[in-house]
Parts: sequence; structure tokens; C-alpha cells
Amino acid sequence: MSEYALQCVDLTKAYDGNPVLRGIDLHARAGQIIALLGPSGCGKTTTLRLIAGFEPPDAGEISVDGRVVADARRALPTEERRIGMVFQEYALFPHLSVQDNIAFGLRGAKSERIVEMLALVGLKGLGRRMPHELSGGQQQRVALARALAPAPRVLLLDEPFSNLDTALRAQVRAEISTILRGAGITCLIVTHDQEEALSLADEVAVMFDGQIAQAADAQTLYRQPATKAVAAFVGEANFLPGRAHGMTARIALGDVTLDEAASGAVDVLLRPEQLLLGGEDGGTQAQVRWREFYGHDQRIGVETDAGLKLVARADAGERFLPGQRVGVRVRGKGRAYGSG
Repeated sequence: MSEYALQCVDLTKAYDGNPVLRGIDLHARAGQIIALLGPSGCGKTTTLRLIAGFEPPDAGEISVDGRVVADARRALPTEERRIGMVFQEYALFPHLSVQDNIAFGLRGAKSERIVEMLALVGLKGLGRRMPHELSGGQQQRVALARALAPAPRVLLLDEPFSNLDTALRAQVRAEISTILRGAGITCLIVTHDQEEALSLADEVAVMFDGQIAQAADAQTLYRQPATKAVAAFVGEANFLPGRAHGMTARIALGDVTLDEAASGAVDVLLRPEQLLLGGEDGGTQAQVRWREFYGHDQRIGVETDAGLKLVARADAGERFLPGQRVGVRVRGKGRAYGSG
């Protein structure tokens, strides 16, 4: 058996001669949660549709447990791929009860499996309810139980939390993560939400223009983005022009240590939490222009006396007000990208 539960090699797809996927390589080990992250129109959903079997690839290969399920010559139908899918709008049958929704697609003895799925997703005792009698989070868990009931090898989720309000999204995301890891199933999640991808997945593949720009664990992706485009998309970024000499670079905030050696004209990435704001007696002089308070922390916009606009993050303990004078210092290491 292959070391990968899901493997996509050099997938390409075009519509009316317009390339949508340009050689996608994607690999997921058994039990691994992968997030495919990118802006609208980058090819995420097309990738999902090819894996699910809704469309064939123009070139390349898709394998599940080492078995080729699609290539340019032939493609197995969806029901033969052992792939489950949870749609963005859940697609529950409104005229069927929760237990009948879960039973859809099951063969043979169903009762025991339905009870098992209801317990797995935390809906024990709610099997006879109708979808409209459930909250949005509960409906999503029904959709998840229905997808897991036939014991697929791979589960696909398409923007699974986009229909939930902000307050509920984090809670349901944590619940779904616990369910997926408890089930030990290989999962591919398509999302445009950076926080969702970074918090939920073991590995995140960032996609632009039909190609994967970088695939890595969340911490590596955030701290060591391969390109400026990845850095700007995954989290908030300050880019400061400067000149690098080996492991240091001179920028408007002074000399900063780099995580990798560079030389010449560069743009240095500093995340908002790397900018420390203090009294006027230390650091580069600046003025607070705006502040957003979130309770657990705060986001602050500052402008240096030289006109450089930056975004900083700080804990909630200190008050920063528009018009206040501050000193800006850098902590940690910057990451340099060739300018131009």
C-alpha cells in the first residue's frame, strides 16, 4: 500500500482553452488534514472536483491508497473512489430526518452505523429530528456524519465554515477538528480563510493561479513563507525596503537580523507582532494613527516621522490612542525577499 492515502501528480485542467490548473502536486498521508488555501478563482474548487470525480483531469494522475482513480485516459466514477464530500451548503435532504440523511448511501445493516455516527458527531438522541430543527453547526455535523458513514478513505470539505456566523465559526471548527482526528480520516479542506487553514490543518498548501506556491506546516508557512505573495496572503505583513549584508539588513527601523542570508536591495518581512511599541525615548519615532481593540489583543496603525506606515499587534494591557507618540522597535528575525 502507498504511503499516501491521497496523491495528485501534475494535475492540469483547462476550460475553453483557458488553463485553470497548471501541474498540481498534492500528497496526504493517512489521517493527515491538508488545507488547500487560496483566493477565489485560483483553482481550489476545480482541484476538489477532479479528486471527487465530478470532472476528469486533462493530464496528470489521482490515486487513493496507491490505486489510480483518474488520469487523462480514464476516470473511475465517484462512488468507486471511496471518497466522501461535505459541501459548502451541506446539501441535506430537507424531507429526511437526521438518521435518514446519514443512512443515505449506506448498504446493508444501517442502524448500528447510524448510532455510531450520531455519537461520533455529538448528536446522540437527535436522529429523528428534521434538518430545519437543527442549528447551523448541528446541520454541518449531520453532513459530516453522512459523509463519514460509508467509511471513505479520503474526506473532502469545500469551504465548510463559510455559512456560519463569526461567533459560531471558531467553536464549530474546533468541534469538527476533534471529530476528524477522532475518526483518523485523511481530509482535504478547501478554504480562502487563512485563520481556518492555519488552525485546523497539519499542512497548508497555498495556491495561486492554478499552481501550489508553497506547502508546509502552519508555523513554517507563517514564519518562512517562500515568496512575498505567500507572506502577504498568509497573515498580515509589513514589508520594509532595505539593504542586506549577509545575516543582517538595514531598514528604516535600524538593523534587523535575518533568518537567512541575503545581499543587496531587499524587502524585509516583519509580522505585526514583531513590532514593539513603547515610549518616545526608545526606537524609531512614530505616531499612532488608529487602533482596533479585540479584547485579547489590539491592532495598531502607526506612521513613522519619515512617513512609513506600519501595522503592529500588542496585548490588551497597554492603551494606545490615536495621536500618541511612540517608539517602534523590532523583535525577532526578519525575512528578506529580493526587491523589484
